[in-house]
Amino acid sequence: MLASEYKNVILAENLRKKYKGFQLDIPRLGIPKGFSTALIGENGAGKTTLLKILTGIRLDFHGEVSYFDGKEKKINGNVQERLGYTGPGSYFLPHWTIKQVEEISELLFTGFHRDRYQALCRELGIDGSLTKDVKSLSDGNRMTIHNNIAEPRKITLVDTGLHAQTGCRIKRVQKYIGDETFMMTYGDGVSNIDLHALLHRHRDSGKVVTLTAIQPGGRFGVLQLDHATGNVDGFKEKAK
Repeated sequence: MLASEYKNVILAENLRKKYKGFQLDIPRLGIPKGFSTALIGENGAGKTTLLKILTGIRLDFHGEVSYFDGKEKKINGNVQERLGYTGPGSYFLPHWTIKQVEEISELLFTGFHRDRYQALCRELGIDGSLTKDVKSLSDGNRMTIHNNIAEPRKITLVDTGLHAQTGCRIKRVQKYIGDETFMMTYGDGVSNIDLHALLHRHRDSGKVVTLTAIQPGGRFGVLQLDHATGNVDGFKEKAK
C-alpha cells in the first residue's frame, strides 16, 4: 500500500520557518490516520517548532497545513477540539489558579469533563491546593493536566524531550498507546510496504516485535588480498 492511499489527519505542504542561521523547510509531510507516527531528528533540527506549527501554537510560518484529510484547511475551533499537544512548556497563564484552569477550560472545550478534571487533581494530590498558581506545579503535573483537558482526541503530538534517544521516546509515548499493537517509523522513513499485510504477518508470527528492513546496495567492490605477499587474489563486484 502506497503512502498516497492513506487518509492524512494532518498534511503540511511547502512549510517554511526561518530563524537566524537556520530554516525549517518541509516540502510535504503527511501524518496518516490510524498510526502512531514518531518524529525523530537530531537536536536543533526543528522538531519542537514543527510540532507547534502543526498544532496551531505557532502561526508565524509560510506554507499550508490542513487537517482530517483536507476537510479543515486551517486551524480553527473544530480542529482544536480534536487535537492535543503535550510538551514540556507552560500551557496556561502563569497567574491562573488550578481552579481557574478548570473554569476556563469548561468554557473553551465542549469535550471538557469537570468530574474527570477533579478526579485527576485528586490523583495528583493537588485537589487541596486549588488556589495555587499553575506555575507552582511541576512540569509533569502541568503536562498531565493539559493532556486530559480536551479529551477525546484524534491526534496527540508529544514532545518527548530534547536529548531523548529513540528507545526513550517510545517509552514516553507508551501511556498513549497502552497495550495496543503499534507501528513506529522514523520521520524520514519512505516505503511502499503493505502495512495491512505486515500487521497480519506480525500477528500470525506470535512474536513481540516485527522489524522491516532492506539490504542496501553495496557502494564499493571488495578486494581479496593475500596478506603474506601483498598480492590481489580476486575482486568481487558491489554486493546486490
